[in-house]
This record gives sequence, structure tokens and C-alpha cells, in this order.
Amino acid sequence: MIVNKNSLTALYENLKTTFGKAFDAAPSKWQDIAMRVPSTGAQNAYKWFGVVPKMRKWVGEKHVKALKGFSYTIVNDDWESTIEVDRNDIKDDQLGIYLPQVQMVGQSSKQLPDEIVGDLLNGAFSNLCFDGQYMCDTDHEVAGNSVSNKSTKALSIATLAAAQASFGAARTAMGKLKDDEGRPLGVRPDTLVVPPALEDTANALMTLERLEDGKPNP
Repeated sequence: MIVNKNSLTALYENLKTTFGKAFDAAPSKWQDIAMRVPSTGAQNAYKWFGVVPKMRKWVGEKHVKALKGFSYTIVNDDWESTIEVDRNDIKDDQLGIYLPQVQMVGQSSKQLPDEIVGDLLNGAFSNLCFDGQYMCDTDHEVAGNSVSNKSTKALSIATLAAAQASFGAARTAMGKLKDDEGRPLGVRPDTLVVPPALEDTANALMTLERLEDGKPNP
């Protein structure tokens, strides 16, 4: 193969197509526990209020709330994965040897958000969130009160009572969380994230829950 502009363009398109197919086919789970926010700059400043007043019946004058504001800035990082293509391989039309590498790069690119979100989740007890507390902590301030979203109870399936005291207690606590106005947040836990070593325990907990509720398996 003659190495010129046309051959290099064809090579680029071939590798780009291979990358795209591998990217689209790769599984990804980060959407289950995180939200995508588009970014068009070097960093994003997330500003929101600690509490947004809920709707109330309008009787008399409006109740204007003095809202507590927060600011949280995340700087975007650059990521790359580079593969060198030898000129002689282009001349000898031996580009097939690069396709598996490009496929792996496509898969890695698709799953990079999984790794980032996973690292943040694993650091939930040591990474600070918008209020200056750890993401999972025992003393988040809500309406002047100290509120906990942290539990260190180990998951257990030894007995139904043990399951209720571990997974059940955590789910119940999340359902009881309230906002600054004392109204329920309506949190409905639907995702249980565990390491590979606890996969069997997690599956058993889901079975125990369905048996307790008297519901058939989905």
C-alpha cells in the first residue's frame, strides 16, 4: 500500500469505525447511580440551593424563603489512550493486527465513567461533597439539625432478622430522610451496590425481601 493522504484517511476511518462499534457494544452501569451533566468549559461550577420550597396552598401573602446557597466546582480532566501504528505495517497492509487494540481502547473509553463513578463511590466516606462534609457522614446539617446518611452495619443473611437489621435498616433510614422544611424527600432505594465478594449475599437479600413481602419472583 502506498502511504499517502488517501491511504491515511482510509486508515483513520477504518480505525474510527472499529473504535465506535466497540464503544457502542461495551456495557456500562454508571448511569444507575450518577447523572450526566454536559460541560463546555474547563470546569463546571454547580450552584444550587440547600432547599427549594415545595408547593403550598396560596392563602394571603406569598411566603418568600431566604434560601441557603452552595457552590461546588469540578475541574474537567483530560484523558487519552494512544496506539502507535508502524509505517511499514501500513505499507504492507498489515493493519488487522491493530484492530483488537483499537477495540480495547473503545471499550475502555466507554467504561471510563464507570471507573470514575466507582472511585467516587468507594471514596464516599472520605471525599467531601457540596456542604463540606463527607458524602456519607453522620453530621450533615439539615435545618439546624445533624443528619446521618452513613451506616457501617455489615450486610448479613444469617437470618431474616439479621437481614432486616442490616439491609432493611439502611433502606428504612433512607426512606425517612427529610428536607429543610421537614417534608419527606421521597427517597426510594432501588439499587444495591456491592463488591464481587458480596454478590451472593446481595442476591440472597433480594430473595429474602421478596419472600417476606409475599411477592413472586420478578
